[in-house]
Amino acid sequence: MKVKNILLGSALVALATAGGTALAAPTINFDNAGANGGTVSYDGDGGVLTGSDIVFTSISFSGGTAPAESSLTCGGCMLNFTTGNNIIEGDETSDYQFGAGGTFVLTGDALDSSNTVIADGILLTGEFTGRPTAAPQNVDPSTPPGSVNVTGFGLDTKHEELLAYFGIDPDTSFIFSSTNIALGTTSFDMDTGAFEGTVNNADIVNSGTPPVAVPEPGEIGLLGFGLALLLTGIGLRRSRSV
Repeated sequence: MKVKNILLGSALVALATAGGTALAAPTINFDNAGANGGTVSYDGDGGVLTGSDIVFTSISFSGGTAPAESSLTCGGCMLNFTTGNNIIEGDETSDYQFGAGGTFVLTGDALDSSNTVIADGILLTGEFTGRPTAAPQNVDPSTPPGSVNVTGFGLDTKHEELLAYFGIDPDTSFIFSSTNIALGTTSFDMDTGAFEGTVNNADIVNSGTPPVAVPEPGEIGLLGFGLALLLTGIGLRRSRSV
């Protein structure tokens, strides 16, 4: 079984330089194209950060020559994720930190222009192996809205039929260089630190580099993805460290 090691960051990350390759990087983009849906929440009681039914509607390919269409419809696609339990609960100026583990799964159908299913089921799946962090930005309890950016580390694999359709070597190492999830209406519990927001925009940019032969068993590859959750209408008060 081939497993790809990933790095998760809220901004563009340049991991491709690690291999010293100068080859063009293929990129797969997942987008919701204005189709709002899904929530992101934290229970305020030391639990996990949860993303539920975050909608995606399109998949596109760039940075190379695809043997077929470069754009696909993502039918019924939803992203669901959880982190490990909360370790440090932040406030207006300090970060929330969550434990490793959890899941990061995008499911649905990848369809071409003739409505033929190219890949279905789990299109992308992984788990957090580092310590995911939720960093509040521009937050003031008296003057909402604010935002939260989430970063972390994990492991990830992708649907081989989707890679094959775009002509991408299944051993390609990927960088999820930018994942942005914008939350619209967001509620916040001032007493517990819990928050929940409704997603109104979601994007995943998945950049890869061609495989490089390495003398490691299992052909372990380097992979990364970034996650930014923007929550509006929130205020923060309580700080707790576990």
